[in-house]
Amino acid sequence: TVIAASLPAAPGRGALTVALLGRTGGLCRELADYSIVVPDDASETIQEAHQLLVHLMVEGVESSR
Repeated sequence: TVIAASLPAAPGRGALTVALLGRTGGLCRELADYSIVVPDDASETIQEAHQLLVHLMVEGVESSR
């Protein structure tokens, strides 16, 4: 995928990578600096977990200001 092909370029550009993934995490699981995997086969469950995780990350960033 385009994302999997792009992840190895990130360190050379000074970027840290965080991947929100589902099922087993696939190829991106090993390529990202940090991988958060929702181990489920149902897309709806994976997407709901990702929404919660993004909300919590944004809340954490905003509360640290």
